[in-house]
Amino acid sequence: MKKQQASWIITGSIVQKEPPYDLDLPIRMSAPSGRRDSKIPVRGTEATFQVSLQVRPSRLVVDPECDVMRILYPSEIPPSVNSLKGSSSVLVVLPKASFSKRKQVAGFLAGSLSLKKFRIIPEDELKAGT
Repeated sequence: MKKQQASWIITGSIVQKEPPYDLDLPIRMSAPSGRRDSKIPVRGTEATFQVSLQVRPSRLVVDPECDVMRILYPSEIPPSVNSLKGSSSVLVVLPKASFSKRKQVAGFLAGSLSLKKFRIIPEDELKAGT
C-alpha cells in the first residue's frame, strides 16, 4: 500500500496451486469511514491486482463472505448435505484439467448421496446462469 497524490494504492497477488480455477475473487477493503468491495479476476496460477481508494484502508479481506471455496465447519456439514439431498437437480462442475479422471468419482459421490437428478460437466461448459 502506498500513497499516490490524493489516493491510496493497494497492490497484491492471488496465487493458486495447480489446477488453477478461473474465478472472480471478492475482496473487501475496510476503513473507519466505510468499506469497498471489489472483484479480482483470477485466471491461471497467479493474478496481480491494484485498487485505488481515497481513504487509507485499515484492512483487506479476501473472500469476506466465504463464498468461493472453503472447508466447512463440522456443524455446517449436516445442513449442507441435507440441502444438497433435497435439491430437485444438482450440477457438479469439475476442473477441465482433471475432468476425465474425476468424473467417475463425482458420479459415485452423487450416487452415495442418493441424488436422483444430477449432471457432471467440466468447468469450460459452465455458462452464466446455468
